[in-house]
Amino acid sequence: MYASQAPESDISIIAKRYTEAHDSGESIFLDASQWIELMEHFMEGMQYTLAVSAADDAGDTYPDNIAVNISRCEVYIYTENSPKAIPIIKDLTSRHSEMAAVRVLYGMYLSSTGEPKEAIEYYLSAYEEYEDSYRLNILLGEEYSSIENYGMAIRYFQKSIITDHSDDRVIDMLVEVYIKSESHTLGAHFFKRLIEKDPYNAKLWRLCGFFLYRRGDIQEAIQALEYATYISTQWSTPYYDLSEILWEEERYDDIISCLQRLLSYDTIEDPYPYSMLGKCYHQKGEIEKSCEHFLRAIHYDPLNAEGWYNLSLAHFTSGYKRQALEYIYQGLECDSNDVECLRLAWEIEESLHMWEEADAHLSSLIEHPESNEEDYMDYAYFLYERGEYTKALDILKNLRQINEKCHEAFYHMSSIYFGIGDYEKGSNMLKKALSLAPELLHVIEDNYPELIDRIPLLKQYFPIGDSEKKN
Repeated sequence: MYASQAPESDISIIAKRYTEAHDSGESIFLDASQWIELMEHFMEGMQYTLAVSAADDAGDTYPDNIAVNISRCEVYIYTENSPKAIPIIKDLTSRHSEMAAVRVLYGMYLSSTGEPKEAIEYYLSAYEEYEDSYRLNILLGEEYSSIENYGMAIRYFQKSIITDHSDDRVIDMLVEVYIKSESHTLGAHFFKRLIEKDPYNAKLWRLCGFFLYRRGDIQEAIQALEYATYISTQWSTPYYDLSEILWEEERYDDIISCLQRLLSYDTIEDPYPYSMLGKCYHQKGEIEKSCEHFLRAIHYDPLNAEGWYNLSLAHFTSGYKRQALEYIYQGLECDSNDVECLRLAWEIEESLHMWEEADAHLSSLIEHPESNEEDYMDYAYFLYERGEYTKALDILKNLRQINEKCHEAFYHMSSIYFGIGDYEKGSNMLKKALSLAPELLHVIEDNYPELIDRIPLLKQYFPIGDSEKKN
């Protein structure tokens, strides 16, 4: 029994009719072109269950229609229903192997089975005859990208985009290939070409700025991103990109002006602009404004550890240690594994003479997957100051095992040996440090000035009076 068979031309209306019929167990009648359009509609909308159902029903209605069967196979391939696709593909290739569309379909099947080079061969064999060159260029770009032949991937993606640059998905695929292959100059040139054809496209200006920055053309990148912000005044991405570049250039007033312009158009419920404004005001020494914006960033994302970190840092550097401690603990509640929160937490705790708490956070820090050599040396020095020399030496030895190129560790180890009175080991370690990295001798003067006047061997390396100045 069929449902209403009234002719419909709008695919969204047809899709609605089909969905209602599918849910009720009924059927609708469509012509071959409508079935094809319906399958494409469901695939584009990621309604894969309905797409497969439509492919099944289309096959029941038009079992011998070549175009319908090609579309059905594409649905089955993309939804990983190979058992349904294989017999249709075999039939099509045995009877219509001369057709370009069938060869492209077989290439898609080969791609789905992990045979990209063979897929490319079939695509290329159909290249001159296939009607939809835009689509075939995308397929070739995807396949070449999958085998890391980025030069050819760029070539075919560019061809498709030159034909039609309205599909953001294809542009994003090309951008990804440019980034993977570090083809930043090619990216900048290509988007400049597109801008000549479409000078009021904010996305093209934004991508042009992105690649100009990556190839080192800072001022051109800034200008391109500024154009993007003026073309699409409420699109936040180019403002954020521009802010990041200006931050690297330490142009804090320009960032403030840029983000305030964005916020003047609408309320942005995203912590980024407020966090960046807070950081800029902090750099300018305007702590009240800094904290005001950090609090707003936290308002929009109270579970963001970075927001609490920024607020804590602003208070800590202003001397409000207890308030800073409260905020950093909030950050650690959001993410107990946040490496920056851990680093700031122990510094605040140490400044408040909370030795046990600082020790615990330093211990967690050197076990952290994102820890660095500075964390190890900070912990060793912290222990040295507490008189835990053996533990401090063990940490420095562990650091040397992890990173044998960290020659600075030898200066710390040498100083600790001198500090506990083991002059032989201290001397040997100092000689080793000097042979590997003589330019780091200042480590002793910066961290252990009290040893210089006590150790004759150290005294000879520093001008008379320097240690007194340090003290």
